[in-house]
Amino acid sequence: LVFLFENEFATRWFEEKFPEIKLYSLL
Repeated sequence: LVFLFENEFATRWFEEKFPEIKLYSLL
């Protein structure tokens, strides 16, 4: 999931698919 942090589009897509899950919380 490292590439998600480097990709804005992927980050937004992930947040749209899983709004309750924040990528920053996985750090």
